[in-house]
Amino acid sequence: MNPDNHPQQENPDVKYVPVNGRIEYLKAFAATQTAVKPMLRNKTNDHFGNSYADLDAMYESIEEAVIKNGLVIEQWTEERDAGLYLLTQLVHVETGYAGKLSTCKLRMGKNDMPAVGSGLTYGRRQQVMCVLQLAPKDDDGKATMTKDMTGAQHQQITAFLKKLDWTMDESVEASEAATGKASSKDYDYADAELFIKHLETKVKEGAAQ
Repeated sequence: MNPDNHPQQENPDVKYVPVNGRIEYLKAFAATQTAVKPMLRNKTNDHFGNSYADLDAMYESIEEAVIKNGLVIEQWTEERDAGLYLLTQLVHVETGYAGKLSTCKLRMGKNDMPAVGSGLTYGRRQQVMCVLQLAPKDDDGKATMTKDMTGAQHQQITAFLKKLDWTMDESVEASEAATGKASSKDYDYADAELFIKHLETKVKEGAAQ
């Protein structure tokens, strides 16, 4: 991701190695993608009225898979003539091979520290999803207009139900309470969103006990 078409820069602290390093990097990258956990949307954007996964939730989803497969995510900022940039790179620890550098100019509405902090948090999340090639799930943009339940929503529901460890009868009862429908097979997009919010509340209630 390089919206300003800024030339690629190499990280001088990373050791670049030949093709064998790239092969090991790609093996680790592929294994990481298959091991990433479903990303649970734990925050609500009041402006758009939709939910999204914040930085902590994103790392909870990817951290174990990244570390287990010998990768590390490097992120740092650079002051340039055009402004502040966030740079992100995925590195294979054993060989030192690094993937392509992802560069993003941070756009903040205000020029103060809270705005910079907010911009960095958002940028870090987006950049990590970029270098790991993860699709955002109704992130901070407007919710999808599709009428059908999405695969991402189905993953979220499955993950929440696994956490709650409910019986089939309990799941059906919760579904009917939230959507008026007994089975997720009958859900449209809006039904799925209602059930996800219901399950999220139940998970939080369980954690508070």
